[in-house]
Amino acid sequence: MRPYLSPRTARFVTSVPIRLLVALLLVAGHIWTTISFGYERFDGIRFDSAPDSPPAFHDVARDSYPANSRRLLVSRWDAEHYIGLALRGYSQCPHRRLVVDDMRGPICDAAFYPGYPALGWAVHKVTGLAVDYALWSVSLVAAVVSLFLWTDPAVMKALGVGATYASLLAFNFYPASCFLVFVMTDACAAAGIIGGFVALARRRYVLAAIAVGFTGAIRISGVGAEAAYALAVGTWCLTDPPRGRGKWRRWLGRAALVPLGAWGSLVVSGYQTWLFRDPLFYVHGHDASFHHDTRLSILFEIKPAWIIHGIDGALADLVWAGALLLFFLMGHRAALRRFPTPTQVYAYALVTLTYSMSVIAMVDLFNLQGLSRYVFVCVPAFLAIGVILKPRPVALAAWLIATAWHSREVDLCYYLGHVGPYGLRKCNKTQWLDY
Repeated sequence: MRPYLSPRTARFVTSVPIRLLVALLLVAGHIWTTISFGYERFDGIRFDSAPDSPPAFHDVARDSYPANSRRLLVSRWDAEHYIGLALRGYSQCPHRRLVVDDMRGPICDAAFYPGYPALGWAVHKVTGLAVDYALWSVSLVAAVVSLFLWTDPAVMKALGVGATYASLLAFNFYPASCFLVFVMTDACAAAGIIGGFVALARRRYVLAAIAVGFTGAIRISGVGAEAAYALAVGTWCLTDPPRGRGKWRRWLGRAALVPLGAWGSLVVSGYQTWLFRDPLFYVHGHDASFHHDTRLSILFEIKPAWIIHGIDGALADLVWAGALLLFFLMGHRAALRRFPTPTQVYAYALVTLTYSMSVIAMVDLFNLQGLSRYVFVCVPAFLAIGVILKPRPVALAAWLIATAWHSREVDLCYYLGHVGPYGLRKCNKTQWLDY
């Protein structure tokens, strides 16, 4: 704990009620910003434009998306796919070895991960909430969990209270932070990754496995978190191997942690193998729908056009994702040095794999559009921001103002308004003419 904090103040700001209150206030702030901005910029639009008409399929075999799937202000873009999967699953995919034409398009929806829709379906069935509200509630709970875990005592002990809260603000003001309260997978992915980091910092390896495996069930980039966890377990075995009586039993226990940490990917792959006899069903479905290059070598074949579009695109993804990576490179030692070695390995592997997988996924498909959102879960980069900028309050304030402005005026507007002439008129982004 930082020496300038009195014991009473330290106990207060690190107590569970205060940490939970901070998490709730931040989530409430995101919701209020979304609703107020939507009302202000989009002609007084209501949060729920059809309160008596929940999403539903009129013809489950032919409708691409459920009717009223965009009735909620927080339900745009990929939310239509997640709502559709929560309502009908993969029931419209032929239950055999699919060919490319079977996978293409939103009827089968093979190009989207099933974990998040499955959670929404479960909440919908248990509570009776409309499926879009059920999915939104999953996102909100995950967002609160993420922000609560961020201020865990293990993190505060390593960074100090001030740097921890500075990093939390940087995370919540980052341009893609608005996605925490949308009907999207981001909040759930963040919860699993942050949970894994905190559990490793506490040396709770089973809890870490459960957390990162959850991310692996939510979206494909979660495989990176699972792989990072496996490297952390390997590091633990090398730096602190079991000794003495019963060491072989403990070796087996540690070995079992690796598949446990991949439980999410294994469950998704097993489920899709059972349905379609294809353990890579998602990969093949995504390729069938989007036809993009997923070779690892694409990381070394970056074209100037991709970089230019990444900088000049609607969300300036390469600018923000690049700035986040730069902060991590500048502050990684100061941010991670007081964490256990396996936790440090998890952090470095997480950043490397998340950035690599995100670039491979986005560079050829959308000219890096969406990159800043996918790397948003790189928790160690925000810890580095907290450590670097906490002693520099003016620089911290400038960074928070810049990112918060971009989050509200650009990313949020982009999500609510879609691209095209309507988005151009509402969001004043001339680059949108390119899309």
